[in-house]
Amino acid sequence: MPAGNFDMGIGPVNRVNVGIAVDSATGSGEDAVALRQIVAAISGLNNSGWVGRQRELRSRRNRNGRLVVELIHSETGEVLGELPLGEVLHMAEGLQRDRWKEDL
Repeated sequence: MPAGNFDMGIGPVNRVNVGIAVDSATGSGEDAVALRQIVAAISGLNNSGWVGRQRELRSRRNRNGRLVVELIHSETGEVLGELPLGEVLHMAEGLQRDRWKEDL
């Protein structure tokens, strides 16, 4: 890979069923794949700066055990909002597409 390129390695995000409750303790292999893709997407978006200065995405489980992604102010820890899993994957896919275009 040439210098300056970045591969998030999240794979084809459009095949993930984001409507499922991602639960690695009791979930299927498909759930584990979805969880890995979401975690990779969060990491890639945070590292790219796409979420803005002093902001980061974090995942956590809500009271029902569902995975949620929150936008956090990195200095204060304040939760600024919650993003749907599908939107996080869509944003990561867009970032990956933009980076591929830059390499052409």
